[in-house]
Parts: sequence; structure tokens; C-alpha cells
Amino acid sequence: VFWFFNALNKEHTATIAFPLEFQYNQSAFVPIRALPEKVFINITGSGWDLLRKSVGFKVQPLIVTLERPVETRKLPPASMLALAAAQMDQMKINHIASDTLMFSIDRRKVKRVKLFAKASQMKFKPGFGLSSEITISPDSVSIAGPLSVLNQIPDSVQVQLPKEPIDENVNIEGEMVLPVSDGVTMNMET
Repeated sequence: VFWFFNALNKEHTATIAFPLEFQYNQSAFVPIRALPEKVFINITGSGWDLLRKSVGFKVQPLIVTLERPVETRKLPPASMLALAAAQMDQMKINHIASDTLMFSIDRRKVKRVKLFAKASQMKFKPGFGLSSEITISPDSVSIAGPLSVLNQIPDSVQVQLPKEPIDENVNIEGEMVLPVSDGVTMNMET
């Protein structure tokens, strides 16, 4: 026990995972895919500090401020080293053990998509048919997400109706298929 405590008083070198915190205008921009969560940094410091950091106790996240989030696509180790050196003053940073961090952020957009159904898609049992127009409620969906993803979604989307033949008055729940990715949210509108 004494040997262990004595060893913790000396300097040691270890590779520690530090959490990342990206700072940018989140109301105007949204990640296209999940942002990196941590970076591995090889540091030298007292055994006590390294022990605390290796178990995740009092580990401050490394803050990455993105002034131009759409144009910034990667964070190379040299840039991470400069960020870490500015934010971790009591530790000696030897090198960044992680590769270049890749990420993709795009402008946030909100798009209204109209929903429709085709009568030709419906099947009826003999003696039954369509007596009025198809009404869809809600008739549209509001989608918020990355501009590049929303630009691929058409302005109107067909609702897929069940394939079973109809033999009575019905209210049918249909499905709409939209390309959904990280950062995309939908709200139904009436």
C-alpha cells in the first residue's frame, strides 16, 4: 500500500480519453451524423492526477469552438494539440493519440412536406368502392434537419396504404417513407 501511494506521488505518462464538447450555434446548424465524443491524449503528470482522469473523475471536456461549422469538416491532431494545451495547464501533453476527427455539420432547415394518397393504390372486394375523395389528416408534415438531407426530400410524399381489400367504411392508417438520418425531426401538421 505504501509503495502504491508513493508511486502515485511521482510523475507518470498515460493515454487518457477526454470528452469533447463542440460549441456552435445549435439553433442555426445541425450535425449530419453524430459528432465525435472523445479524443485520446497522451499526457504526463502526477500519478494522482492521472488516476483521477483515467477513472473519469473531474475530467473537464475539451471544448472545440466552431466559428464556421459548415466549412469545418475535420480536426487534425495538430489543432487538437493546440486546443488541449490551451485548456489543460497542469498537465504536460506529449501527443494526441487519436487520428484526425471527422465530422459534418450543415445549416438547419425546416421544410413542409404535403402528404397524398392515390385511389388507384386501394383494392376493394366485389360490391365495394370509393364513395368520396381520400382525405388525409394531418395533411402535411414539418421536417427539420440538415439542409443537404432535406433538399433530397420531395415537396410531396405519397402515403402507403394497406394492401388488403376493403369491404366496409374505414379509417386507414397509412405509412409514409422518408429518408431520415441523425438530426432530422418531424412534426405532423393539420
